[in-house]
Amino acid sequence: MKNFSPVLLKKLTSTGIFIILLFLSQILLAQTDTLKGYVKETFSGSSLPFVHIRVNDSIDYLSDIDGNFFIENISSLKKVTFDLYMHRPVTLYPPFDSVLSVKLNKFLFFEISKDSDPFAPEIIHKVMDHKDLNNPEKMRYYSYKTYNKFSLATTEVEKSNKFLSLIFKKFSLSFKKLKEEQHFILIETSSEKKFIDQLHQREELDGAKSSGIDLPLLMVQANQVQNASLYKDYLNIAGKSYPSPLNKDIFHRYAFNLIDTVYPNKDTVYVVKFNPRSDRYFDGLKGTVFINKNKYAIEHLNVSPYEEGKVEINLLQSYKFHNEKDVWFPSRTRTVIVFSRGTEKYIANGNSYIFDVNLNAYLNKKSFNEVILNYSERANKRGEQYWKATRKEPLTHADSITYFYFESFKYKKDIENFLTFGEKVFYGELPFRKIDIDVNRLLTFNKVEGTRIGFGAHTNEKYSDKIKYGGYIGYGIRDQKFKYGADFTYKPFYDVPISFNARFSYDLREAGANFYPYNRYQYSSEALRKFWLRILDLVFEQENSIFYHPFKNMDVMVSFDNSQHRPTYDYVYRGTDSLKFNFTEFKFGFRYAFGEQYFNVLKRKYPQPTNYPVISFIWQKGLKKGVSGDFNYNRFALKIEETLRILFLGKTGIQLETGLITGDAPYMKLYNQKGSYRNTSVVFHNSFETMKFNEFLSNKYASLFFSHDFGKLFITKSITPSLWIINNIGIGSLNHPEYHQEIPFKTMEKGYMEGGSFLNNVIVINLAGLKLGIGAGVFLRYGPYALPHFGDNFVFKFATNFFL
Repeated sequence: MKNFSPVLLKKLTSTGIFIILLFLSQILLAQTDTLKGYVKETFSGSSLPFVHIRVNDSIDYLSDIDGNFFIENISSLKKVTFDLYMHRPVTLYPPFDSVLSVKLNKFLFFEISKDSDPFAPEIIHKVMDHKDLNNPEKMRYYSYKTYNKFSLATTEVEKSNKFLSLIFKKFSLSFKKLKEEQHFILIETSSEKKFIDQLHQREELDGAKSSGIDLPLLMVQANQVQNASLYKDYLNIAGKSYPSPLNKDIFHRYAFNLIDTVYPNKDTVYVVKFNPRSDRYFDGLKGTVFINKNKYAIEHLNVSPYEEGKVEINLLQSYKFHNEKDVWFPSRTRTVIVFSRGTEKYIANGNSYIFDVNLNAYLNKKSFNEVILNYSERANKRGEQYWKATRKEPLTHADSITYFYFESFKYKKDIENFLTFGEKVFYGELPFRKIDIDVNRLLTFNKVEGTRIGFGAHTNEKYSDKIKYGGYIGYGIRDQKFKYGADFTYKPFYDVPISFNARFSYDLREAGANFYPYNRYQYSSEALRKFWLRILDLVFEQENSIFYHPFKNMDVMVSFDNSQHRPTYDYVYRGTDSLKFNFTEFKFGFRYAFGEQYFNVLKRKYPQPTNYPVISFIWQKGLKKGVSGDFNYNRFALKIEETLRILFLGKTGIQLETGLITGDAPYMKLYNQKGSYRNTSVVFHNSFETMKFNEFLSNKYASLFFSHDFGKLFITKSITPSLWIINNIGIGSLNHPEYHQEIPFKTMEKGYMEGGSFLNNVIVINLAGLKLGIGAGVFLRYGPYALPHFGDNFVFKFATNFFL
């Protein structure tokens, strides 16, 4: 350096810096030769997905599901046009900002097409031909992971604060105001799903985080966003099912129109608009579907319910092509639900990411059982490091302040209990520390007791995973008698599905009824029949049972039972006026439900509907010799029930029940035929609506109950009852009817017949998470056992329905 003059050294340094800067600028230019931006609707500010972006009238792009886009070779851009159905196109010219914000004005309505155009049906036919190939549920042996995010917010926080503060004030609670930017609730979940086929699948919900309020069922629902599919017969959006536009008989139901063709990345994507045909009224969908010519698969979809009301629902979905298996597979799903309350709007956003897709997963069928979704206690105990590694999108400012708000909210447990109260009542228990209070024991009614008050409780899993015990006590106001009972269950093994149960009770029981092990009602209204019972026995019973789950979908019970029945009605059997009847029984029963599956949420199983028949069976062997029983008989009962969904026509429920008794059996061990009519009563599914309680008696019989729900009738936007029809038939006979005296009954060798119709959910009442639907209908008794006066054969009944 000594040989260089200071002036020359300065010039060389300046030149070097200039060259370095020039080199760096070229690198940066190369890295930023992409125009990125997003598209939003002008007035609402909501993102616009799947916008057709045309560059220089020759190159096509599509914005993604969030409205984002990336355009290469920014230096060659001369103009960019943004076009989306129902929106006014916008054309922009350079220079462009580094991040481009594009706004499109939305038209006021969705244009309804009466018929399909000449081009779209041909495309849809090809989609139908490739449907099984592109349907993920028809693929086999794959796995994937998900990240799901759900939030609920309002457009007018101040109004919500006033409304909530009034509610809190009624309960003498202080209310901490919501901040302007925050959500009402925020939920994040993550899961891993493994799939072989519909009967062999399982999803492990590994992580679940909520903004303070722990609502497991809501977390499970938030996790199910990714399961929506237009390839199914029905598309489920926000808990409601709609007939898919990619279904059989679609061209008689839906109109299709080709509205655009896009050529991104050398692909061909047809944009097809669809809506229900004007001459075919049903609860359908409208929207646009983006069909890639490669395998004629859905690449994107944007759908909403056809009928618009106070609730706006929108489902968005994107698929990704996987070269290794040459198939399309879902990658993103979004749902947006907007509830209107005056000028205020509540906005629910669900966002689901599918990643780490393995389409060649090694899976063993033996490792799957009935549980298709498992939510364990560890799921909601994940730390922040787990979520930082799992999230597919960063937390927004609104997300962060929502979490912070609820962390410091002292009444969050009270709100959680209030929001889940209806659900707990629906399932019959109220958890309190290590016990579950039996809600059904608190208050009940029947003809013998009138009003009955009581209390019952059992230990839960917080007490022990292996031992469960409990009891109850009740008092009848009319008969002025206490009833009580206790039971104990022991599960000795974690890995072997077997349990031992011992119980005793002193209580009322319906005479002549069937009691199936593992019984589950096909309809919620069946559980209400007990409030109208009139022929009851006061029974003291001791029973020891073994419950076993030998294989998938099969449950078996074996028991030994001693009981004493005291009729609360006048009855003479075989000329002897006995006040008590002693029975010793060996029982064997099972329930087999092929294809039935469960959500396992914190050790509670929530059954999912099965598409196959459910079989229940019970054999009761009355023992006399050498034991305390006085009667020797065999009592068999078999029940087969199935619920069928018929495309565009609704749901059909069928129950076939039959029974046979041989040997010596008094009235209370015969069959009373499930009548359900009294002067004031309600509809009880799977019972004879026009037959009086205990009107007929049999020792062998067969009954068929048929119910069909046509779905909602849109009388007004706020009144949408469902229309039902019912038709029931039964036949039976009784050996030695002369043995049974002092109690009136008939036999029905000629066959009993009835039919009718009713409207359900004409009025719907919300009860803190539980809904009560009220309706009414008329039924007709006809055939050999029709009453002499024609008008007496008509029966008016109210209809009730409890649902979540």
